[in-house]
This record gives sequence, C-alpha cells and structure tokens, in this order.
Amino acid sequence: VLAAVIKAGASREHEILAEIRDAVFSFIRKMEPKRVMDTMLVSRVRILYIRSLLARSPELQSIKVLPVECFLEKANAGRSRSSSRGNSPGRSPVQYVDEQIQGFKVNLKPEKKSKFSSVVLKIRGIDQEIWRQQVTGGKLREITEEAKSFAIGNKALAALFVHTPAGELQRQIRSWLAESFDFLSVSGNDASGGSTGQLELLSTAIMDGWMAGLGAALPPHTDALGQLLFEYSKRVYTSQLQHLKVRLMLDLHIML
Repeated sequence: VLAAVIKAGASREHEILAEIRDAVFSFIRKMEPKRVMDTMLVSRVRILYIRSLLARSPELQSIKVLPVECFLEKANAGRSRSSSRGNSPGRSPVQYVDEQIQGFKVNLKPEKKSKFSSVVLKIRGIDQEIWRQQVTGGKLREITEEAKSFAIGNKALAALFVHTPAGELQRQIRSWLAESFDFLSVSGNDASGGSTGQLELLSTAIMDGWMAGLGAALPPHTDALGQLLFEYSKRVYTSQLQHLKVRLMLDLHIML
C-alpha cells in the first residue's frame, strides 16, 4: 500500500488508495485471526486511509481530540499537572472522544549509582557501560510492551494519532516526560559518542508501543484504527445521505 501511494505521488493518492482498498482490508481481515501481521504496519496503512478520508470530508473537519497529556500518567502520582489543565493552549473543546479516559502509567526512576554494584561488575568482568545499555534496553522494551497493551482497542488514542502528525505527537510526549521526570537528560550521557537522549528513546518506545497496539485486533472486533475508520466512514455516509434526501425533497417541491 505504502509503496503504491509513494509511486503514484500525492496527486493520485486518493485514487490509488480507492483502487486497492477492498483488497487491502480483505487481506487484513483474513490475517487478523492468525496474529502474524506487523501491527505497526497495519496502523500505518489504516492511518493513511483515515487521513485520506479526512482530507475529502468536510463532515469530519469539526472533530477534536483530547491532548496527549490525557493519555499519559505518572505511576503512583495520579494525573500529571499537564493533563489537569484540560486541553492544551489553543485547542478547541473536545467533540469526539470521551472525557473519561485512563492514562498510560509511565513508571520511571532515576538511575542509582552504587559503589558496591560497580565493584561487583568489575569482579565479574562486566563493562559498566555495556551493562547500563542492557538495563536501559530492557526497560525500553518493557515500556513498549506496556504501551502496546494500553493502546489495543483504544479508539480515543487512535483519534489522537490520526489527527496529529507523528513528529508533533512525539514532541508532545517528550515535553510531558521532561516536565514529569526532571532527572531525564535531553542529550545522552556519552558526550563523545553523541548518543540519543533519554527523552528521545523513551518517547520513541511509547510511540512504537502505541502504534503496535492500535493496529492489533481485539477479537471479535478489529483493531482500534479500523473501528475508527468505520465510524468516520459511517458519519460521512450518513451526512451525505441526509444531504441527498434534502436535495430530493427540494427537487420534488419544485416539480410539484
């Protein structure tokens, strides 16, 4: 799907998506029970179709979503200060999603450096930096898996992804992390290696987990983005049908 759209170019995007739509969604439905699909890829395809629908449907332009802060929660501390403010500055009131939303609990603690642990690592012949990277990698995988579980069947989160560019969404997650956990560094500790900052790694882990979860089916239902696409399509169909009825009534009135 992605290759076909890229090859066609922006001018023919809607046309190409329409041509292969039935085959794409039929394949997804067929493969869902087997649980063998890359759910992140499913999410990307779904988002592509939903955004294509949004671009062509005035009926969907008024939809507003909750800010990302409402989907994030500091573990053991309740909602963040950001989410308590409601919508972010400049945002319109929520019109689509339910206000009662459970946040994804982010459990992070500052790294504790112990002389004893350093000695133990040296005795065992383990490089401290390699050990630290392994621990960090394990924590990131844990966050990604938890984020995936949180996102499965979450239509409110699906709406946020659809209506917010990926780069902007990740920036908002980084901002929330920086505000909620002041011990996080913006740039990596390894100055010579130019390693990616902790905020970048953590926000990517959350984003990847959410993307994977949003594309995962929740039997007997399809994935959250698929459900959202159905609801948006139904809304457009209902609106257009209503307009058609009004138009027919006017035409009949003129004829009579």
